[in-house]
Amino acid sequence: MNLSVFLDELQFFWGLGLLMEEVEFCDVFGLDEELLEMVPNPVLVVLFLYPITAKTEEERLQQENEKKDYSSKVYFTKQTVGNACGTISLLHALGNITFEVKLGWIHFGCLSRE
Repeated sequence: MNLSVFLDELQFFWGLGLLMEEVEFCDVFGLDEELLEMVPNPVLVVLFLYPITAKTEEERLQQENEKKDYSSKVYFTKQTVGNACGTISLLHALGNITFEVKLGWIHFGCLSRE
């Protein structure tokens, strides 16, 4: 996924009402300790993007065939539409946050009526 597509995905979520002052996004340049120190805290989600190769596809298919039972506490949805990895990754991120996130018009509109 290229950066401009990912930025479009973020615009989509901000359009849904994810408040920009509630969260921020940054690049992680590596997993070395000194590079991780550059990442603002707290970290809620890390999206790991990598190129698909024959080897990664082979590993993915092998894992898919193992069909492990995952915790019911983890939100997961299988991507069934091509070129939707950014959207699905952000849905996974939002779905697995363990505290309340205000979603703008959803929070102030629908939820505030309760």
